[in-house]
Amino acid sequence: MARVTYGSLITKLTGSIAGTTFQQNFSGSIARSKPNKIINPSNLLGSKQLDLAVLVSQWNQLTSSQKSGWNSLASSYSHSDPWGNVKKISGFQWFMSNNLNLTAINAGRIGDAPAYLLPPPPPSYSLLFQATQLLIQFSESYDPSPYTLIIYATPPVRTTSSKSRIAVFIIDFGSIPSGAGLDISSQYEVKFGYSLAQLLTFTYFTIVTRLCVIDPVTGFRSAYALNVSANNPAWISNQTVNTYPSPAVASVYIIWGDGSSDTFSISGVWAYSHNYSDAGPHSVSFAVSWSGGSEGWGGSFFGNVGHVIIHVVSTPLP
Repeated sequence: MARVTYGSLITKLTGSIAGTTFQQNFSGSIARSKPNKIINPSNLLGSKQLDLAVLVSQWNQLTSSQKSGWNSLASSYSHSDPWGNVKKISGFQWFMSNNLNLTAINAGRIGDAPAYLLPPPPPSYSLLFQATQLLIQFSESYDPSPYTLIIYATPPVRTTSSKSRIAVFIIDFGSIPSGAGLDISSQYEVKFGYSLAQLLTFTYFTIVTRLCVIDPVTGFRSAYALNVSANNPAWISNQTVNTYPSPAVASVYIIWGDGSSDTFSISGVWAYSHNYSDAGPHSVSFAVSWSGGSEGWGGSFFGNVGHVIIHVVSTPLP
C-alpha cells in the first residue's frame, strides 16, 4: 500500500488500473494492489460453476432467432423469484434462470424460449415430528404433477422467523405425496445425518423447509411454500411425591389437546408419546397420583408439533 499525493493536473483517482486500486481510507488517498484470492471450490461449488460455464457457452451457440426469442420474453414479462420479488431481467438471464432450474431437477436444457406460464406454488403445509416419520402434511390432498416438486430443508436450527433467509439445501425432488402427506425421514437423514429418533430427543430447535415446483419442460419455477416447524421440548416431570416406600405404582391420567385421553398405571421410569394429526398448536396436561399419597399435576404445552413425549419417574421415597 502507498499513499498518493495529487497535484494540479490529477486531483482524484478511483477504481483500478493494471491491478492497482485507488481508494480513500482513514489515511487519506491510497493505492494498493488488488487482492488475488485463491479459491479452492468444494465439489458442490465446482459443479455449480461448471454448470454456469456450460450454459454461457450454450448461449453463445444459440442462433440469432433463438436469442431473439429469449429477448422477446424478457421485454414482455418481468421475472419473479421464489420469494415473489419481481424485476426486469435480460433475455440471457432468462435463459440462464430457466436452464439452471432444469439442471436442478436433472431435466434436459432448452434452447428455444418457452411460452410464459409460471406453475402454481404448492399448498400450505406443516412439518410434523411423528413417532415414525418426519411428515410434510399439506392443507389439502396434493399432486404436483405434471410439475416436479423440490423439497428444501435446514438441519436443526434456532430461528423461528418465517422471513429468515437462512441457507436451505435440496433434500429431495420428484417425490409424489400420498394424499396430503409426504414422509421425508429418510431423505432428511441422508442429507444431514440425523435420524428421526435423534430428532425426537433434541429440544428447542426448528427445521425450516421450503417447497416449490419446476416445470420440467419449460424450466419455469413457482413461488415458495414455506414452513418453520419446531420440535416440542421434551416435557419432563419428575414425580417424587410418593409417600410410601413401596410399592412405587402410580396412576396416570393424560388429557391430550385433540380430545383423546389415556389412563393407566406405571412404576419406575416411564415415557409416553402421542401423535397429533396436525401441527397444532396443541395442549397436553396430565396428573399422577399414588394410593394414599400425593397428586402432582403437569401443566399445558402449546406448540407447532405433531409428536409430544412425557417423562414421569415414580420411585419410592428412601
